[in-house]
Amino acid sequence: AYEISAGLVGSEMCIREGANVDWNEETKTVTVENDENKIELTIGSKTAVVNGKNISLDAPAVIQQSRTFVPVRFVAEQLGWGVDWNQDSYTVNIKK
Repeated sequence: AYEISAGLVGSEMCIREGANVDWNEETKTVTVENDENKIELTIGSKTAVVNGKNISLDAPAVIQQSRTFVPVRFVAEQLGWGVDWNQDSYTVNIKK
C-alpha cells in the first residue's frame, strides 16, 4: 500500500506495482499499462484515453521540475487498484 499526500504522482509508483509506463516526447503523452488496461495521458489535457475510449479528467497530467505527474486516483482506479482518501491527514492510500 502507498500513502501519498498529493493529487498527482510520478511514474515510479506505477512501475513498482507492475504497470508499464512509457513516455512519448513528441506527443508529450504518458502511457500506463497493466494486463487489463491501457491509459494514455497527454500533458495539459483534461481528457485521457482508456482502452481506446475518451474519459474526462478532473486534473491533467503535468510536468513540474522536469518530472511528469499524473492524476493518482484516476490512474490507480483505471488499473483496478483500491483508493481511499484520509481527510484528517490529507493522504491517499492505494492498494493493489
